[in-house]
Amino acid sequence: MVNIKKTNREITKKLSVIENALKRKLNAFYNNNIKGSILPIESLQLKYNTTIRNIIRKTVQDGYQAGSNLVTDQISNINSDFVPFISVTDVQNIQLVTDKVSNQFWKTSGRLHRRETEFIAKPEGLDLKPQFDTTAAMIGLSAFATFSAFNNAVISKMQILNNPFELGIGFGSLQTVGEGELSVQITDLSQMTGKVMFLTQEDSIVDPEICAPLNRTVYDPSIDLDIPEPPLHAHCRCRLVPFINESDQLGPL
Repeated sequence: MVNIKKTNREITKKLSVIENALKRKLNAFYNNNIKGSILPIESLQLKYNTTIRNIIRKTVQDGYQAGSNLVTDQISNINSDFVPFISVTDVQNIQLVTDKVSNQFWKTSGRLHRRETEFIAKPEGLDLKPQFDTTAAMIGLSAFATFSAFNNAVISKMQILNNPFELGIGFGSLQTVGEGELSVQITDLSQMTGKVMFLTQEDSIVDPEICAPLNRTVYDPSIDLDIPEPPLHAHCRCRLVPFINESDQLGPL
């Protein structure tokens, strides 16, 4: 049995490193290439969109890999024959999160960029509006990219674990999951059920209204449609972690 609090601390530490790296990259990119430019944000997006997407995709892939590794480790504790794999859903999830964060980056950058040329009328004349903190503006984007990728990985792996035969995955079968992806042997997981647990840091600064009531709530990704996906608020430290039963006898990890 795995120590849930220890696991959550380790996850938080790993994802925070990924998140902070993206925040620094996006902030530096904005300051070096967008701030003070005379070009409209639409022109800047056309010029730099591929660069931004590549920066964000790396973070999304790292966050997604962290979630996949966590689930794989827990499944392997039960079934040593389990072989990790990349599914079409994994590739699609990475693409969707990358697209969403990239679009949000340009919306946020547009607001920041326009702020540089907005004025406030004062008795002595016009004055520039106070500029937003670009670092603060990038925090939400970085957290969303990292933790959404992580959560999506956990949920998608749990869904496949719950429904192993939906993708033609059976004992001893070879499953080709997409052009250029992995073709691997997946063992029979039909005796396991996979769920996710919403887990807070369980300390004195957990949000008492938003997160605390959800702590240790277990969701079934194949049934529950409204699974809360952290971060639920600014500086949220909650996570979705695997909750795996084998023949309904194994307790929470």
